Amino acid sequence: NDASVAGLKRPANPRSAASNNAKQPKHAPVKVKKEPYHHATSTSSHSLPHEEDGDRPRNARESSLVETMRNMGFTDNREILSGIRAVAAQREEVSIIAAAGWSSQDHVEAAMMWIISQREEAAEARKEDEARFSSERVDAEMMQRRKEEREKEMMSSDLQDLLGSVEGEIVISSKYFPHSVILQSGPTKQMFATISSVTDSVKAARARKEVLRFLKLEKKATDWYGRVLPYSFFHHSVKSRFESWAGKLLQTSNGSSSDQISQLLQKEGDDLEKALYNLSEQEEGGVANVPKVFLQAERDAALKGLPTKETRDFDDEIEVLQHSSSKPSEKQQPVEVIEIS
Repeated sequence: NDASVAGLKRPANPRSAASNNAKQPKHAPVKVKKEPYHHATSTSSHSLPHEEDGDRPRNARESSLVETMRNMGFTDNREILSGIRAVAAQREEVSIIAAAGWSSQDHVEAAMMWIISQREEAAEARKEDEARFSSERVDAEMMQRRKEEREKEMMSSDLQDLLGSVEGEIVISSKYFPHSVILQSGPTKQMFATISSVTDSVKAARARKEVLRFLKLEKKATDWYGRVLPYSFFHHSVKSRFESWAGKLLQTSNGSSSDQISQLLQKEGDDLEKALYNLSEQEEGGVANVPKVFLQAERDAALKGLPTKETRDFDDEIEVLQHSSSKPSEKQQPVEVIEIS
């Protein structure tokens, strides 16, 4: 055989190939589902959703486009491919012409513009975030500064401004806690004033601090849960305890008794703080969790037939207890009310 000697293979017999093909089973045609490529449009990132080939070209065309754009000064492969694929997907969505039929130059220019626009949007978003964070930081600092100034003011304020006072037939509410249920009690106000004005300045400051702490917790309770739910707790439970302490303080009237009252008040504040902040001290109250002590005090008051809500009119800062008919009373100036957060 000359062909074999020459090291060449004889071409296959066309009839044999045809007969072999005839013996092969026929395969059903493959259907390819074409879906648009979805890309991220978030201004906080240039990249598309993380993919295994997010930073590697998928085909020769993408390799060529990446190389072209790297020569133009773009260095981030993921950013380059994101732009290439994003504009290709956009083109497929608006045109029946496939991206493969797009010239490389047009594709590169579109990808470049897409990347630049994404960078600009991201830079603008960063500026807005920085401005917002800066504004929030300034607001927080101002709020903290006002809070500290308010604390200093209350710590050095006159006791009549802090606790309220009675002038003849007129009861003037506290300048800082005008709606306090606790401060409705005359004996409690007197007790607070006594322990906050002992001769020992250190003990007096510590006592005033505990008074302020409890009054602020009371206000926080009414801010969070309204004026009805906490009312029975403060008016029936706490106020009765405080008035009992006030009676003992009046009987002894010495420094050690004031210290004991300060310690009791500190514990009362600790217990109230736990009730307000610890979930273990709360239970379902219909809409949300509420302190157990509020619900229990309300139930106890209802069983005893005691009022479970107050009837004061909070539009008036000055409460007139009795009008004198002997002569017209002078018009009282409204008391400045400072809200305590």
